[in-house]
Formats: sequence, structure tokens, C-alpha cells
Amino acid sequence: MKELHKKMEEEQLFGTFSQRDIQKRFRTKVTGIAGDFYHRYKEDVKLMKEMGLDSFRFSISWSRILPRESITGGVNHAGIKFYNNLINELLANGIKPFVTIFHWDLPQALQDEYGGFLNPKIVEDFKDFADLCFETFGDRVKHWTTVNEPNLSTWQGYAYGVFAPGRCSDYVGNCSEGNSATEPYIVGHHLLLCHAAAVQLYRQKFQVSYIVYRVCKY
Repeated sequence: MKELHKKMEEEQLFGTFSQRDIQKRFRTKVTGIAGDFYHRYKEDVKLMKEMGLDSFRFSISWSRILPRESITGGVNHAGIKFYNNLINELLANGIKPFVTIFHWDLPQALQDEYGGFLNPKIVEDFKDFADLCFETFGDRVKHWTTVNEPNLSTWQGYAYGVFAPGRCSDYVGNCSEGNSATEPYIVGHHLLLCHAAAVQLYRQKFQVSYIVYRVCKY
């Protein structure tokens, strides 16, 4: 389990940020495994049913199903199996899955290759990721959210530097690189383009009776 957790940390942006930046900049320890939902999802779904929940919102980890950043790098079938099992378990217990495609966990490889959401190349990779999610899980998932809280990931990650990837101007915070005056707007623009690309793809290729929600507005 520790090996799996370490591998996941190395493959996604927030894992890198938590190990590299949070411990150094905020002088706090990152403990690693928390709720361990990956291994205990059946217990958690059982608790949801006992509580009377009729829906459950969760996100699909980009790096868990595409560990080599994009479709061309190959699909992680173990990751696909986990989400299939989770969705089936929810439905078997009368709980509707509400799926978020992107909840900030950008594959580290895309950040390293071209700067992640600072680069317009991210739009096509996001579209491919969304396509895989719709194709693989869309027969059972009826409710989709494209991007979780883009306002937080842009400003906290690129204006103040307290979220991954920890970028900001030196007059704003303790960041090694970044531009708080421009980067949040560039990232926000690309996130909106990603949202638009995923919605257009869904409507043209998949839409029958499913629902695609707009960008999560929390």
C-alpha cells in the first residue's frame, strides 16, 4: 500500500507539491495515507447506504488512469477497474454517482513537459482524458462535472502559491517562480477552454440522456 501511495504521489502534481513544497515552506509533515478510500470503498459505500445517501460525488484521478500523461502513453487498467468497481458498488446500493473529471490532480508529466495549464496544449490532453472517461464510464454515470473549483486552483496555485504547483510572484509569497499578475488569468482561460472542449465532445459524441454540469461553482 505504501508503494502504491508513493507511486501515485510521483505521478500527480499535488503529490509532488505536498512532498516538495508543503513540508519545506510551511514546516509541516505530510503523513501520506489518509482515508484509504482506494482499498476501503466498499465499507464506505455501505456506510453511505446506512446514512440514507442517494448520491455520491467523487473525482477521477487523471494520473491513476493515464499514468503516462496521455492516451498515447497507455491506459492503466487497474485504475479503470477501480472506478468501474466503485461505480458498480454505488449503483448496487441505490446511490447515484456524480463524477468530476478534474479535481486539480494534473499528471506531473504534463507539468514537466509543457507547464500544464499555463500552456494551451493542455486543452487537447484534457479532451482526450474526458473522452476516455465518457467512453468508459458513461454507460452508468449520468451526471458529470468538468472542473472542480477553478477559481481556487487558479488563484491559490498561481497567484498565492499555496496550492499546487505553488507559483507566485516573490512579492506575494514564498515561491521560487511564477507571476501573480498574469498566470492566474492564463490558467483560468485554459481551464475554461478545457471545459468547453469536454462539453462539446460530449454533446457531439455521447449525449443521449446524460447530464453534463458546468464548471463546479463552489
